[in-house]
Amino acid sequence: MKIYGKRQLVDDPGRLEEVVLQVRPAEARLLAAFLTECAQEMESNDAWEHRHFSDWQRGADVEGTCELIVFKP
Repeated sequence: MKIYGKRQLVDDPGRLEEVVLQVRPAEARLLAAFLTECAQEMESNDAWEHRHFSDWQRGADVEGTCELIVFKP
């Protein structure tokens, strides 16, 4: 998986205006499962803060070296 983005010039330096995920079908399914699991954990645990996709998918066939972190607002 590869992630591409463009910074929004008027906001915080880390905020992206656009994100492109270059994924194969299997990677898209893994990402969907990861996000679903994060949502379930957020709903069941008020102390839940964040989760790294790289930790969650260890051993899965995912290309690239990007880091995706889901963070609870």
